[in-house]
Amino acid sequence: MTHLLSSGILIVAITLGGCGGPNKANVELRKQNQALQDELKVLKQQHDGALASLAAKDKQGSSVSTLPSDRLGQLFTVTRIDIGSLTAMRDSGLKVYVIPRDAEGDVIKSAGAISVDAFDLSKTDKPQMGHWDFAITDAGKNWYESIIVRGYALTCPLQANSNGSDLTVRVSFTDALTQRVLTAQKVVTAPATQPAQK
Repeated sequence: MTHLLSSGILIVAITLGGCGGPNKANVELRKQNQALQDELKVLKQQHDGALASLAAKDKQGSSVSTLPSDRLGQLFTVTRIDIGSLTAMRDSGLKVYVIPRDAEGDVIKSAGAISVDAFDLSKTDKPQMGHWDFAITDAGKNWYESIIVRGYALTCPLQANSNGSDLTVRVSFTDALTQRVLTAQKVVTAPATQPAQK
């Protein structure tokens, strides 16, 4: 009987010892798991927010540079544009050469949107002869390089002035990287005496 009583007490002790409470390792693992789930939830919210922000910018057509000015200052970027000396009236129309330059004055191949305006300032009524836009998506095909010129070669359909007066050409270049808008102006003598080139 004493033997049975001892065995019963031993079984009860083992049973109570096994149910004595949660395992510390399991508790720690559950805490870590919960912390990781919370962190994942926050990261997913940030990711979704970033995607929504990019989608909104794309919808607005916005491509504003996010680089800080000190970083931009370290890059070679367009700081001015010139209208090339080969710019003239041709059989195909007004041929305009736009040359982007960096701060050192070197020609730099940089993508951008370009607009060209031509004016006959001898006319007091409606001096603007034409306006042409060249999208950034066409930048690659409008770039031209030869021994004597590097830059954008743009053909603007325009008939030569019947009165033989000079044209004033104004170019605006919006740099894709910095979003800077740079302008240049040049008087083009008419009629053209140079052979047609691209």
